[in-house]
Amino acid sequence: MQRETKPSGDECRDRSARPIPPAAGWCPKRGAGLSASGLSLPSLGIAAVFVVLSATTVAALIPLALPTAGLFAIVVITIPLGALSLALLHFRIHHQLLEPLTHLRHWALRMQGGNLAARIPEPATGEFAELARDINQLADNLQTLSRSLDLQVREQTAQLVRKTRSLQILYGMAACINGSRDLNDLLKRFLPVLMDLVGGRAGVVRLPRPNGYMEVVASMGLDPRVLHREHFMPDDCGLCGEVLRLGATDCQEGLDPCMNALGMRLFGNEALEMVAVPLIHRGRTLGLYNLFLEQTGTPMRSEMKELLSSIGQHLGTAIEKTRLEEQTRELSVMQERNMIANELHDSLAQTLASLRFQVRVLDQTVQQSGNFQTIQELEQVENSLDEAYSDLRDLIAHCRVPLDSPGLVSGIEKLISRFRKESGISVYLQNEWCNAQIPSSLEMQVARIAQEALANIRKHAKAHNVRVLLRRDDGGNHRLLVEDDGIGFDSPVTEGGKPGEHLGLVIMRERAGHIGGELRIESEPGEGTRIELSFRHSPDPVIPPVVSRAAS
Repeated sequence: MQRETKPSGDECRDRSARPIPPAAGWCPKRGAGLSASGLSLPSLGIAAVFVVLSATTVAALIPLALPTAGLFAIVVITIPLGALSLALLHFRIHHQLLEPLTHLRHWALRMQGGNLAARIPEPATGEFAELARDINQLADNLQTLSRSLDLQVREQTAQLVRKTRSLQILYGMAACINGSRDLNDLLKRFLPVLMDLVGGRAGVVRLPRPNGYMEVVASMGLDPRVLHREHFMPDDCGLCGEVLRLGATDCQEGLDPCMNALGMRLFGNEALEMVAVPLIHRGRTLGLYNLFLEQTGTPMRSEMKELLSSIGQHLGTAIEKTRLEEQTRELSVMQERNMIANELHDSLAQTLASLRFQVRVLDQTVQQSGNFQTIQELEQVENSLDEAYSDLRDLIAHCRVPLDSPGLVSGIEKLISRFRKESGISVYLQNEWCNAQIPSSLEMQVARIAQEALANIRKHAKAHNVRVLLRRDDGGNHRLLVEDDGIGFDSPVTEGGKPGEHLGLVIMRERAGHIGGELRIESEPGEGTRIELSFRHSPDPVIPPVVSRAAS
């Protein structure tokens, strides 16, 4: 039968010259040779036949009366020739049949035991030489295939491990998003998990602001001095600006551009690279996060890029979710306040208005009777009703009027303009706020404190002049001051006062506590009153000249 693959003559000569050795540590089996195989009896049978033939020949020659010397010569030649033939037969069977079969048996046992490096020594000639070459070639192919399969299994196993780790990270991110109270809580949970995933040196989360800058809203591993300089950066600066514009993850080897923009070193002499990942929600880039990693000299794996981008999408969804929840809470509070204002207007305000009308009619009737004591008492009742109605209108306005003008300063200017018209008191506004951007929730609380302070001045202070001061410094310290030259009072807020007494001052303190601020009230009889609110919030950027030059 024709073989499908048969080595050429040159290959056969090469293999005959350089036979493939057995595997290391293996040697042929040492046994009884021919006697241990099933060929010993056939060999002895052949030798016996040869001796019988020799004896028969001798017996046939005896009747010929050969001389003794001739008969002796025949015996001497025949017996050694038989022994020599037997020895040659034994040698040929052992080396060309038994030994190759022994090697083949040992090879099969070693292959069965998992040693794919086992090979058969190739004889120089004979049928077993071709068989040995074919078997060794088959073993080569089997070993190559086994190595390829092992490599593929290891690669697939490593890929499954990476994907499992990625899924764990994504599940953890989803749990953080659902379990976080607010954005700050989410970012505090997010950064340690991400640092553990990539083995990062530091991490930063940046969100763009309307004034053309990116603000650091969370960080981990950065030096406080670097963080102070990096707190606000232009939104078109370097790699971060490009990622914000394109919305695609990118990597930068070395931190020289960042150090040139900041004018200082970030991590000493460490060789690091920076990864910028956009925070995307429904095609909109809401911000980005940076990771500072050790330089590897090799491009980032596509699986890692996909994982970081997926995390960016999850975090972008969380940021949008937090923003919408905050807006929903504010809208719910506004709706509830409007509902209360509507109820007050439709019930108590209407009742007071009706009482005021009835008292005025009664006053006109009593005026005709000339009873001055009754007239005075009615005037007191009428004044009390007017004051109650005015307070109720202020309360309704306090509940309903939002800061519809952009910014806190514009809202306070509206409050002051209304105060001037209603009271006729001179008000001086000293604005050193410089249009600082603070969250709307803080703006609302500050505006309400200012509104309550002006309302108390109008009702109780009998003041002629009022000063309102708005001040902010570069460290994020904000200050609101409202002072008047009125009659003042003792003990601004006492815990054991009557119900409703100084309630406006208590509410102002509570509002200051809600924004993490402090409210100080100073007053003495005849010396006026001073109300000062102070709180801290991250300032707008003060960009050093080196940053401006780098951005341009």
